[in-house]
Amino acid sequence: MLSLPDEMIPMVAPFAPAFRKRVWERAKLLVVGAILVPGQHTVASVLRVMGRGNDRHFQNFHRVLNRDRWASRALS
Repeated sequence: MLSLPDEMIPMVAPFAPAFRKRVWERAKLLVVGAILVPGQHTVASVLRVMGRGNDRHFQNFHRVLNRDRWASRALS
């Protein structure tokens, strides 16, 4: 579970309604990592910058974007 500093919550909170509650924890990590990662914004690079590069279940983060239901238009 990713705990965010108080200053960062207003930046990522608008994305929460676009995801199911269970998926939001992984999506939150991806959103924060996408803000922080330099260079190419791939799931692998986001996980590395967030310290999860060796996560045994990295495929679950890929599924946030390619299998789970989320509202891309709502996010835009």
